[in-house]
Amino acid sequence: MPISAALCCAFCKNGDTGASAKAPVSPYNRSFFIVQGASAALYHAVMLEHSGNGAKEALHVHAEAQMLHIVAVELGLLVDLQLIAAVDLRPAGQAGADIVGSVFVALGQQVIAANPMFRVGDKMLAAMPLFHGFGLGVCIHTMLSQGGRCILIPRFTAQTYAKQITKYHCNFIAGVPTLYEALLRLPSMDNADLSSLKGVFSGGDSLSIELKKKFDKFLYDHNAKIQIREGFGLTECVTASCLTPPHMAKEGSIGLPFPDTYYKIVEPGTDKELPYGEEGEILIAGPTVMMEYVNHPEETAQTLRTHADGLTWVYTGDLGVMDEQGFIYFRGRAKRMIISSGYNVYPSQIENILDAHEYVQMSCVIGVPDPYKMQKVKAFVVLRPGFEANDETKKELLDYCRQHIAKYAMPYDCLLYTSDAADDRI
Repeated sequence: MPISAALCCAFCKNGDTGASAKAPVSPYNRSFFIVQGASAALYHAVMLEHSGNGAKEALHVHAEAQMLHIVAVELGLLVDLQLIAAVDLRPAGQAGADIVGSVFVALGQQVIAANPMFRVGDKMLAAMPLFHGFGLGVCIHTMLSQGGRCILIPRFTAQTYAKQITKYHCNFIAGVPTLYEALLRLPSMDNADLSSLKGVFSGGDSLSIELKKKFDKFLYDHNAKIQIREGFGLTECVTASCLTPPHMAKEGSIGLPFPDTYYKIVEPGTDKELPYGEEGEILIAGPTVMMEYVNHPEETAQTLRTHADGLTWVYTGDLGVMDEQGFIYFRGRAKRMIISSGYNVYPSQIENILDAHEYVQMSCVIGVPDPYKMQKVKAFVVLRPGFEANDETKKELLDYCRQHIAKYAMPYDCLLYTSDAADDRI
């Protein structure tokens, strides 16, 4: 949904300085705005200096786009509620999340604390959409509020993204798993030198174990001394709230909660906390949690609940497990879980198995209605280049599944696509 120019002008409210006084302050005592050209031709960073008597504007904008959209927040000031709704943070017809600017500042402090290798002047390649918490909160606000730099890509393609990584010797990149899958397939990356990278982050969707292994090898083969690190978050706490630490990774884990952020696993919909290793609903509390869903008190009451510990917890609707060291394991969306003959089937687990086969480039598993089982499992597979989508290939994959998947979770069908056909569909 487009953001009107009038709405942009009303973006910040400068009346109350109390929130600013309590908000975490960066070493530079300044916050930043990001200005996006509506034509997608231009992005500009705009700095706002703070004085003791309030905000003092210091703007220097080269406007070549037809309309500019303000899409970041000022330190400690309230974000215009309509703006959050306008940028589609929630499904159509629903109100947006009410988030204060101090939440973004807290996020910036958390991200940097979880990445001690960061230094002032480091560069983030920012290709994630700026209307999304991942793009705005991690890629833009965190970097600019902490003294970093952003390399922006107005028109994203995998080819342009790959080019900018090496052209600007970027130190940090962040993206969704499909982005990293695309980079693996680009011939232009064959001789790329990625030694400048300090952090590679994956979020927005589950990073399969197989894709992580492939991309870690890709990084090693291209002179990077790091591995891809998976995180987890949701709009209700801006974006990421959990990240794999740089010194320790566990297979299948999304990492540890950010500083000052708490996770716990409960029986779904309740406040009954489960022991380590037991699966339940993931709950989150911390300084980046939203205030409410604007004008939706009933939904707010379902999602935000204050427990006996005095903390307000976000009920995520996601299923997961916590181990004895505090590492979190994401199992999947509760709504995506397939129930077949009374058994819980998790699509991501089957996808991990399929993705490990030498024929498979990527896979997707869904549940389809069945009059007897209620739901049955169906798989969609994109094959690696050189493999044909025929009956022989399907038989090979289904036989492989029978060796590694329980009978109740076994796909009844597997639709095959060649990589070229999948690219055409995308």
